[in-house]
Amino acid sequence: MKETLKGTRSFDEFMDCLRNCVDITTWGQGGAKTVEDLWNEVLAGESGIVQERNGILRMTWPIFLNVLYIDQGTLFEMYEARQIFREDGRERIRDLPGSIGEKGTSKDKPEDVVRKAIKEELDGKIPLSLENSKVRLLRKWTEREIARSYPGLATQSNKVLFELNLMPNQGYPKSFILQESKKYTFFDWRIR
Repeated sequence: MKETLKGTRSFDEFMDCLRNCVDITTWGQGGAKTVEDLWNEVLAGESGIVQERNGILRMTWPIFLNVLYIDQGTLFEMYEARQIFREDGRERIRDLPGSIGEKGTSKDKPEDVVRKAIKEELDGKIPLSLENSKVRLLRKWTEREIARSYPGLATQSNKVLFELNLMPNQGYPKSFILQESKKYTFFDWRIR
């Protein structure tokens, strides 16, 4: 497979190349991301675009973290209920294989990405203490599907799932909102 589109010199050239391979008319509507979002992902190394015989394939390296908490024999699992984008109010419901998801790159070590996610997204924001919590690698796998964020674009995701086990009696699991520069992410807990 030959990498393509990343070497395009401008956004307009990128859009023209993309338009020749996939229908982008619904991108940016509903929960779908925009062409600009994909352009920024490619520039940041969070997505790669490769040429295939039948068109193009987007490559991603997502890292997931499942957050679990046990209290008095009850196992709680944190999950991302929804996201609202600040710029245009778009709402997105995601069904992640873990509680939170982070974008990695082909060069990232998954362990570094998950440590960064814990520090940036959970430490001091989650309504439970992270003291003495334990992280472990659960599994690695590859999936090929049509991207929900980019309708019609084939995507190969090289996924890694970690698990964070919080210690008992360090608070009670409550809903919370993570406020980021571009979006609000709403988290809740369910009994597993």
